Amino acid sequence: MKRNEERDEKIVNAVKMQDKTLEEIGEEYGISRERVRQIASAKSVKSHMNAKKNPFYQQAIEMKKQGMAEKDIAMQIGATYGTVRRWCRAERLSSVSTIKREKHEDEILNLRKQGLTQKKIAEKLDLGQSFISKCLIRLGNRTKIAREEAAVRDEKIKQDHTAGMTYKQLAAKYDTGEANIGRILHKENK
Repeated sequence: MKRNEERDEKIVNAVKMQDKTLEEIGEEYGISRERVRQIASAKSVKSHMNAKKNPFYQQAIEMKKQGMAEKDIAMQIGATYGTVRRWCRAERLSSVSTIKREKHEDEILNLRKQGLTQKKIAEKLDLGQSFISKCLIRLGNRTKIAREEAAVRDEKIKQDHTAGMTYKQLAAKYDTGEANIGRILHKENK
């Protein structure tokens, strides 16, 4: 191993230990704080400027444990969102979306089993439709329920069309486009 590589390994280990600032490490090896950061960065080590020494670190972690959103924490303590997010990840704290998903998973699944669409579930729970979709994917239930739901809906559309409803009326009732209604009705004829 070359001399500089040995030195770089020692610097990386010092940065990982986080008991010295980058400036202190630089003084020890006769290089600048920025050069220490560059060496650590090149070795894929993130020092986060010895985050635990930051006076707001502990405050941010406590706020996160109380359920506060990372963006709100950042605004309140005057840090960047990215910094607060890194601190929370370092402490292995769940993101707000993980907490929100865990909180709503059972309710989302029950509503889905009742035949509600993702859009209706999102409206009922005041959540985003993409959030509902991601939850259902994680629960491994989306595809099966979607197929069953679509088959039931398609059958109802066919019955309503037979009863005399127009494509436009069907599209409004089932919250879809007229082209999709046509596809469903013509699928039966094939």
